[in-house]
Amino acid sequence: MAVHITRDFGGLKVGQPSLFWEPEQLLFEEATAFLNDEYCQSGSRSSPRTWKNVASALMFWFNWCLEANVDWRTASQDDLIDFRDGLSTAISPVTGDTYSSGTIIAYMQPVIAFYDYARRHKAYFGDICSADGLKSKSASEESLGTLSDASRLVPSRRAKKNAIRPFQTGELRKFLAVLGPSATEREVGDLRPSRDRLMADWGWAVGLRLSEIMTLNPYQFLAMHPDGESPFSQQAVEVIGKGNVARNVAVPNWLIADTLQYMQGERARTLELGRKKGRRAPKVLFLAGTRSPDPGSPFTPRRFETIVGDACIFAGLMRLKQRIDPDTGITTQVSVANHCVHDLRHTYAVYTYWIEVGNGNSEPWKVIQAQLGHEQMETTIRTYLKFVQLFGPRGQQDIRSLVGLE
Repeated sequence: MAVHITRDFGGLKVGQPSLFWEPEQLLFEEATAFLNDEYCQSGSRSSPRTWKNVASALMFWFNWCLEANVDWRTASQDDLIDFRDGLSTAISPVTGDTYSSGTIIAYMQPVIAFYDYARRHKAYFGDICSADGLKSKSASEESLGTLSDASRLVPSRRAKKNAIRPFQTGELRKFLAVLGPSATEREVGDLRPSRDRLMADWGWAVGLRLSEIMTLNPYQFLAMHPDGESPFSQQAVEVIGKGNVARNVAVPNWLIADTLQYMQGERARTLELGRKKGRRAPKVLFLAGTRSPDPGSPFTPRRFETIVGDACIFAGLMRLKQRIDPDTGITTQVSVANHCVHDLRHTYAVYTYWIEVGNGNSEPWKVIQAQLGHEQMETTIRTYLKFVQLFGPRGQQDIRSLVGLE
């Protein structure tokens, strides 16, 4: 018997997962109700990707319980400790490395939240509960007496070495050259798509998160007319940030021109292929290309993350890392990208600091804070202060000149 996830069950939202016991195909009612009530129907947790991650964490736990001969209804904090300790020494089949503290946290927190939910609905009476769960302990549970916050069992997140890796100027030029041509500056004979380069430009030249890039829509650009004589002048574009909070960001005319060119050319062609297959035009800007099995469908974040990693390796921006096959124990060396998508946002921050200083702005952090959408300036300064001394000469007027693209 095992637990698995399905996304094709009547009455659920598109992308909403449900858990089943197999091979009986019996709905795991308690876990599915938890996902529905606490995540899928919650406005603050509306991302299908979040639903999937939480469902996967629960599935991992319940299958561990089956292997360990533990009834989930009577599982204890001791079982949760065994689960944690097992993860800390196990090899991930995805990375070929031990699970990171962040991954272990991502597995344990949904489990504790599930048991809080099960306790509130009289489906669990053991000792796995959070501090919030302790506050709502019923009178019938007073006899347990020794309940403690299970969240204390979750490991602390280990600080990553060099977690922030802005691109050096030479690295960025190599990386962008591999990704593809600019939509408005394509050389004769270069038939590569411009979508990937354009998405990266929205990261390093504007500072958007990947989730914000993915929610850009074509309609907000239709009435925009970038002045070709002033490529570095900026216009305001609304983006949807964390918590579905909208903010305006400053976007240079050259990037708006590239975006419009992508819409009128490459995007229009892939939309036409999608229509021939009966697909309605998506509301998002970036779409799967003409060579995709599903042209005209929304482009996925995971695919772009893969493209960025592959481009880094092709450009030589990589390191060798040992990976262990969890089945055979054999160790091999593989090439791993030195940068990820989020590093484009970091690159924007550290280079914009120098742009603002060079242009005489005595408070460059305010510009960066507003553009990145940080609530507190202290967050911006704390994140980037130690990096700004490593990048770029002073006195540059725009970010493209700073990285040598002009």
